[in-house]
Amino acid sequence: MNSKSIDNFVYQTGLSRLSEAVISSHFMDAIARDVALQPYDEETLQRRAATISPAAIDHLLIPTLVEAARAFAEERASAAAARAERHFEDYGLADVSEVGEAEIIAEVMFDRQLSRKSEATCARSAVRDRICERLAKERTVELVIPALPFKIMSPLKVRGPMPDLAEVGFLLSLYEIALTVEAASRRANPQAEKLSSRFVVVSDGSRFASLANVPLEAIARYRNALEAWIARLGMEDHVVLADYRDLLEQRLPAEVLAEKRRIAIAARGLYAEVLGAVFDPCAMARTLETSRAIEPDPERENGDGRFVSLLRSLVYTINYRAIDALELPPPVRYAVYRELTGSLFDPLEDKGLVPGTLVRKETLRQAMLEEAWNAAIDYMAEIKSDRDLAQDPILTCLPAAIRWTIHVKAGQFAIATPSLGGYLVQAWAGSGVFRLTSKGAVRLCSYPVLGLEGGGAVPVFVAPGDAPDAQPLFYVDGKIDMADAESFVVELAQRFSRRRLK
Repeated sequence: MNSKSIDNFVYQTGLSRLSEAVISSHFMDAIARDVALQPYDEETLQRRAATISPAAIDHLLIPTLVEAARAFAEERASAAAARAERHFEDYGLADVSEVGEAEIIAEVMFDRQLSRKSEATCARSAVRDRICERLAKERTVELVIPALPFKIMSPLKVRGPMPDLAEVGFLLSLYEIALTVEAASRRANPQAEKLSSRFVVVSDGSRFASLANVPLEAIARYRNALEAWIARLGMEDHVVLADYRDLLEQRLPAEVLAEKRRIAIAARGLYAEVLGAVFDPCAMARTLETSRAIEPDPERENGDGRFVSLLRSLVYTINYRAIDALELPPPVRYAVYRELTGSLFDPLEDKGLVPGTLVRKETLRQAMLEEAWNAAIDYMAEIKSDRDLAQDPILTCLPAAIRWTIHVKAGQFAIATPSLGGYLVQAWAGSGVFRLTSKGAVRLCSYPVLGLEGGGAVPVFVAPGDAPDAQPLFYVDGKIDMADAESFVVELAQRFSRRRLK
């Protein structure tokens, strides 16, 4: 899929009418099936790679990123004040002169540079009232978002399990929101006691580790590395990590936690009974059609249905046990993963054996498909155990917080993610890449590594970690002229933009 087809994919397929989850799953499928997109082999990776020193990261790159985030926060705080005045009636005010600190802080949440479709999911007056409650008790505004579970182990999406600049970009987004809240408060009420704001990231990797076949040790290393980045970026006072399971076990009332577990067990049994009865790996078109019609908890506005949409996404998320069991060399494993995930719903009776084994590809495909099917059932049950509670369990644990999310949901703020070609890739589902905007600025995005390397992006490693099997810290889009990584970082200070929208 070339850059033009990437930019036009959503428009050409009409996917703009569908949910984000559907767009994501269809888009990843299109990338996987595009034989023109090929990852770098070891020789090409070595030849294309650039390196950057730790000193350049600490003294050039990080200051550029952090200073841009701080400047962007001040810009958005000014915009919030102006917007609050325009929307004074939405806050139930009789006159623009009544706009105060709470309204301006609330308006930060509705900034289209920081959140998506918020006017359709939240009411301004209700958000303002919650902020008023916080200001009356203490000068703090806490925000919370479930995110940063683990680096998805699909070789089509990443080259390694550790955070890279994709995660750094996500952390900067949270940092900017917290800083904007503080700056908005200073502008609105300069004589008041200083207000503080922080984002709590509820890392939910341990919650989904088993179904995705991700070792808990890998999740722990990922989270430790995130903590190190938070410290390195100097945002410890504004962004903190919490583990989903630990948070609920420590703060959720025992009876609510028991009810959550009961819902999960019941939902898993129901989904297994209803959907297990129609699962046929040799007739998946019929299976998917029937699943959409009979799934226990459908999403009517989603043409693919809740379960099928999730299943299509999990195909490129799971670290398949069935492949691991074959103990294939990395290049063979990659080729098998790509071939079979790209055609997981289509029988492969004439494709022969998995290289180096006596296992037929069709046998492996069916085993992988069953893994994905069962993982989708487990995932649906786990999510339903949240959705069917009287109150969101995260807000039960953190009742003073304003709830954010990565997807557009009623009553929550969906964080704005920089897109590449209209496709939103979460930090943990891709690698960080610097790309040009239409106006010549440089933006930090996240994108699947297959698309990056297939499009000629330059992988940048931390020196001396320039071995072919090392994990890049970031990529630089092939359209950007770059003599070397360190000169690029020097120039980045003049061109880097934190704007999500044009």
